[in-house]
Amino acid sequence: MRWFVEISSFGHDSQPMKRLCVEAAQWQPALQRVRALRGDEGPLGNLSIELLDDGYRVIDPATGLRYLVKLAPDDAALSEGGGAKELPRFEPLYERKEDATPSSPLTYREAAYAVAPGTAEALADALLLDRFEALRSHLEVLQPGKLVQLAVFDHAYQGRPQGRPIATLSWKDWCGVEPELRHPLRDVSAAGTSPSKPPEAAAKAAPLPEKAAPPAPEEEVSPAPAPPPAPTRKATPASAARRPPAQAAAKTGPRLSGDDLIAELFEACVDLAFLGDALEAAGFVLGLTLEKIPSAVGLVSLFDVNKRELVVIRQVGGEGALLARLSDRAPLVQAAMRSKRAIVIADAKTDRRAADDRWKATGVELRSVIVAPVELAGRTLGLIELANPLDGGRYTEGDGNALTYIGQQLAEFVATHGVVLDPELVLAAARDRAAKGSG
Repeated sequence: MRWFVEISSFGHDSQPMKRLCVEAAQWQPALQRVRALRGDEGPLGNLSIELLDDGYRVIDPATGLRYLVKLAPDDAALSEGGGAKELPRFEPLYERKEDATPSSPLTYREAAYAVAPGTAEALADALLLDRFEALRSHLEVLQPGKLVQLAVFDHAYQGRPQGRPIATLSWKDWCGVEPELRHPLRDVSAAGTSPSKPPEAAAKAAPLPEKAAPPAPEEEVSPAPAPPPAPTRKATPASAARRPPAQAAAKTGPRLSGDDLIAELFEACVDLAFLGDALEAAGFVLGLTLEKIPSAVGLVSLFDVNKRELVVIRQVGGEGALLARLSDRAPLVQAAMRSKRAIVIADAKTDRRAADDRWKATGVELRSVIVAPVELAGRTLGLIELANPLDGGRYTEGDGNALTYIGQQLAEFVATHGVVLDPELVLAAARDRAAKGSG
């Protein structure tokens, strides 16, 4: 299909600055094509879109431009560069689908593709837009709350990629009609970083700005005498070297909620694929959780199947509760495992189900608590628990939905990589985290 796109400054009755004719499957990629021809690479956001009898009027307040997009005759002369781009040959690498549920109210699609080394960014962009339009046509009938993350790599891989993607596409239907294209290889080169460094994720939005906060609680190590040096553990890939949990917990700005919170968790949990074992995964998950839901204390426990007990292997905040145990028959544990969803205790002073010896060991007076199951197909694998939001409020069902999702992602990792309960490894990892947090 061919489209006329007229460009002018909005708020004026002057003639269009330019009129281009391009080829595209739908009007949205036609608009993207015109912007690419003009060299406009910035993301479109906060657009005003008006449906006309013969097309669409789009106003971009950030640039002061108005676009009038209309269907053109099939024989209309194409502008230079406006023809349909031939897509590069590609190989699908993986695809991930999550449909909306009561505990995770987003519809999520993620995919990665491999193209030949040396493929130009423009061709990678064309492939992403083509794949995106195919996805969007299937998503149109679903309820609002959709997130799409796509990436194109210049190599095929299994497990984790050897380098950053050529191009990525991110789209959140509540943030605007147009997807955002990024070029990580170009970005890291401009920043003076080696482009061969493994990616932190296949496709991510820009990081949130840092927010000032009171000093974060440090991760505590059990006061027991230090054990002998721990056996060497598998090195953590550079891609998984995120902020340590103590720093993540320091973010005490307004808590995210709803679709925005779930969307950021979807994006960040891609990094789990780059981790080596359950201890690393638990540390990553706890850091991510406290970054998105800042809390005074966070615990991650894994299940000791021989003793039918949950063992704390990661802790941020409070006194030492590492290696403390809780029976899987504890009422709150059983409630979380049966429901397969996080249990939210808004007021822990009236609901005392969480007042066990582990929490007493932290030395923190509980105000509000979330307990999320780490389980897969009815198999108990662990718990993720938070206490006392740093903003002084109470946890909400939205926070519980977010922690349910994180628990599901950790469960998939642990089920594949196995449980780590060795006390020496747990304590050594805690010391490493504390050192990083203080350094």
